[in-house]
Amino acid sequence: MTTNQAAAYWSMSPRSFRSLVNAGVLKPRKLGPRMIRYSRAEMDAVAETFPAERGDRPPA
Repeated sequence: MTTNQAAAYWSMSPRSFRSLVNAGVLKPRKLGPRMIRYSRAEMDAVAETFPAERGDRPPA
């Protein structure tokens, strides 16, 4: 996926998505000097490590 597609997949802005990439949360795959892509499988695996949303947390 492109950066814009990946950001939309995670329901965030491309700028916020690039911030996560720059922080090392997700590694891009460079296919050329200007072509960067992201793996949906890797994005799904990384998303599993994110904390659950408030409504998804089990009661304490």
